[in-house]
Amino acid sequence: MALNKLRIDSVDVAGKRVFIRVDFNVPQDKKDPSIITNTQRIDAALPTIKYCLDKGCKSVVLCSHLGRPDGSVVEKYSLAPVAKCVQEKLGKPVTFLKDCCGSEVEAACANPAPGSVILLENCRFHVEEEGKGQDKDGNKIKADKEKTKEFRASIAKLADIYCSDAFGTAHRAHSSMVGEGYSVKCSGFLVAKELEAFAKVLDSPVKPVCAILGGAKVTDKIQLIKNMLDKVDAMIIGGGMAFTFIKVLHGMSIGNSLFDEEGAKIVPEIMEKAKAKGVEIVLPIDFVISSKFGEDGEIKTATLASGIPDGFMGLDCGPESNVLNSATIARSKTIVWNGPMGVFEMAAFETGTKVMMDKIVEVTKSGAVTVIGGGDTATACKKYDTEDKVTHCSTGGGASLELLEGKVLPGVAALDDAPAGGAFQILQVRAREIFDSRGNPTVEVDLCTPMALFRAAVPSGASTGIYEALELRDGDKGRLLGKGVLKAVANVNDIIGPKLVGMDVREQKLIDEVMVQQLDGSKNEWGWSKSKLGANAILAVSMAVCRAGAAASQMPLYQYIAKISGKPTDKFVMPVPSFNVINGGSHAGNRLACQEFMILPVGAASFKEAMIVGAEVYHNLKSVIKKKYGQDACNVGDEGGFAPNVQDNNEALDVLMEAIKKSGHEGKVKIGTDVAASEFYKSDEKIYDLDFKNEAGGAAEMKKSVPQLIDYYKSWLSKYPFVSIEDPFDQDDWDAYKAFMAEVGKDTQIVGDDLLVTNPTRVKKALEVGACNALLLKVNQIGSITEAIEAANMSMDAGWGVMVSHRSGETE
Repeated sequence: MALNKLRIDSVDVAGKRVFIRVDFNVPQDKKDPSIITNTQRIDAALPTIKYCLDKGCKSVVLCSHLGRPDGSVVEKYSLAPVAKCVQEKLGKPVTFLKDCCGSEVEAACANPAPGSVILLENCRFHVEEEGKGQDKDGNKIKADKEKTKEFRASIAKLADIYCSDAFGTAHRAHSSMVGEGYSVKCSGFLVAKELEAFAKVLDSPVKPVCAILGGAKVTDKIQLIKNMLDKVDAMIIGGGMAFTFIKVLHGMSIGNSLFDEEGAKIVPEIMEKAKAKGVEIVLPIDFVISSKFGEDGEIKTATLASGIPDGFMGLDCGPESNVLNSATIARSKTIVWNGPMGVFEMAAFETGTKVMMDKIVEVTKSGAVTVIGGGDTATACKKYDTEDKVTHCSTGGGASLELLEGKVLPGVAALDDAPAGGAFQILQVRAREIFDSRGNPTVEVDLCTPMALFRAAVPSGASTGIYEALELRDGDKGRLLGKGVLKAVANVNDIIGPKLVGMDVREQKLIDEVMVQQLDGSKNEWGWSKSKLGANAILAVSMAVCRAGAAASQMPLYQYIAKISGKPTDKFVMPVPSFNVINGGSHAGNRLACQEFMILPVGAASFKEAMIVGAEVYHNLKSVIKKKYGQDACNVGDEGGFAPNVQDNNEALDVLMEAIKKSGHEGKVKIGTDVAASEFYKSDEKIYDLDFKNEAGGAAEMKKSVPQLIDYYKSWLSKYPFVSIEDPFDQDDWDAYKAFMAEVGKDTQIVGDDLLVTNPTRVKKALEVGACNALLLKVNQIGSITEAIEAANMSMDAGWGVMVSHRSGETE
């Protein structure tokens, strides 16, 4: 069964009536069924409903079931209270119809006012919905085939487009789930999210793949086990069914633990298939056992060697098993989990499930794809508040299980397939060599989709941290001084591009993982190094995909980046612009040790005012420099800042302060610097030479130890209005950063650029050490949008600042 289905945002809904099969089977108060106790399922349907309304649909017709009325009208299961709730959440009227089919309903839905929202009565009040039910006397009945046809035909008259957004019932061939009679049948955002998540596990997983399976009986999971053995590299088996495996394979005494006699007959077959497929089967090696099914029994541990004594039952895996399971998860890049490891509902037997959940969350942060396959495992997610900490937590229950078992889901199979080369699928990726703003070669990519062509080019820096991902250059000194990028271009055209054809541009994370982990795969101590294909090759494609994804999502790029970062898409803060006005270090030919001095108009009331303030200071600075040093001194460095022949850092700061004063913005403008101290660190002497560009040899007083350099920076803070210092020490001098943070970090932004290189692993170390409190974000340092987002999210979650940086070799 194809999982790549037509989505609602690929359908023109303007002026059309849209029938949306939603899942409003919400919990009700037992005493007063008109009170809805949890609106989560209603909330989950709102994005699809709002999308249709925002795109100018004629009407939205909502259809759902509630409870189990078994084909009869049961007043407590009426959707009338749901209509009121949906109306409140949408902020617009919702018309509630007292039936879901028939001539009156058809008339009400035929020509409603534009933008109407209609909720039909419970579709399960008709036996024709499920095909079976009970009569008033409790006798089982079946729906008449002709009446079922009439029921479905009536539903088909209510709208022009069928949209399924009820994944939880997708495994049922119910009348409202198959869209019979509709010429266009698509998925809503909720169903699309489910299908896209399972496709990452079943269709195009990043290897190694691990399946975690729990449950009571082997026979209940046999189809799941057999199907997953064809797709995984490792399989962790836990829960009650693990004891059947252990007894058969090891002859271990399992006491009163669950044992599936029928399932035991299948265990040798499963193990033989696993061996043939090269799948590692991981079983528990120790257990938490109890004399009762409850926490009031005698609780202790047992091992494979000791076995479980009579009168005791295994209710969780033990500490050694938790270590084994965690190690298996840590080795995996795609993980699907269906079934807890123990009776997690009881505190005494939850450790196996809780430890596993913690590990799943950890590897998700590191880039693994983690899918929770509904049911009890989804309940565990809810208990441990991890629903938004894994890649996807399915709401499907039975639908999720049947999908993993390889079964056809009628409610999915009925939907139209996304067209081959659909609007959001990649048709072609081609790269070329271009020149950046400094005249150096770099990589530019054109990414073609049916909707448009998207282009991105990679910037490059003059000074680069040694821990940046590899920027692949040709090394041919006879051509462009060895800086050509034809190798990187070929890697895009010959390796990356062909692999990505057919992939959906909205799958930023998946596409980046395919490039970084599958196609390149090179690593060092700090993570993925991109040393095979080149970070410049990968990033050019990653950036083009991001632009295409934004267009496909009908969002401006900044909003789309917020979306894929898991951040709100309706709340933004305008940044404070930082102006690089004086250049030194590797960016200029003067004797200035610091690479940049910047101004930050933090006192401006708006971004517009900040730009005006920055421009006025910049032009006043030019006149000050011209007066002091002559017209030639007004030349600019690599990054556009002036590069006057100043003799030291303090002289440059005095010139800058004079310009700020002359502009009349003293109260609004603060100063920042990119020291780029790695440029003048003498590792053999463990000193920082602030006069390193003096060919005659610098003065002794300009050579600073770490304590001396800290005092030097502190003298700046006391004399000048500094708010930000970037890379004050060498990229390996963690202790110096930690010491400096302890002294000034409370009031000053300490920015990691060469230290962090936008690398999540180095950001993590900086957080642990307490090395800085802000990230300089440069996507080409790490080589993919996904990893850059991860570094930014880690920083923001820790309360750090994030400065998005340009490079000296710009392409935009």
